[in-house]
Amino acid sequence: MLAMALAAPGCGGDGSQDDEKRVRISYKQLQTRFEARDSHGVCARISKAAREQVGSLGHAQPTTCPRDVRQLFKWVKKDDDGRTGRPKLIDVAIDGGTATVTAGLTDDTRGRVRFVEEDGEWKLDSFFGITGPPPPDML
Repeated sequence: MLAMALAAPGCGGDGSQDDEKRVRISYKQLQTRFEARDSHGVCARISKAAREQVGSLGHAQPTTCPRDVRQLFKWVKKDDDGRTGRPKLIDVAIDGGTATVTAGLTDDTRGRVRFVEEDGEWKLDSFFGITGPPPPDML
């Protein structure tokens, strides 16, 4: 609950250090909820566009966000220790009401994750450009 209080909405959107801090908190909260396989917690931290995206991954039309996210959990492999790898947040770049988080598992593997300020909170706005279920060799 303390983390949620720290991420409380403010004026935001101006690229300030406060916005960067809020994006970092949102990113970490999302990671924690995803690792815990908490579909409701994930849904609370993703934008409307991301909810629609995850809903179209396994079927033509989104159902409910928690149900669609539970389906996504089935596609995400866990490592041998039973945990998914946790990408390290490297950088946050803010441009108005959007933010790009650069994260990586190693020095050689980095990706960019879009966040958007929606309803006064920073939320994941895209699942890495995923448009369909992963190929069988990734299951």
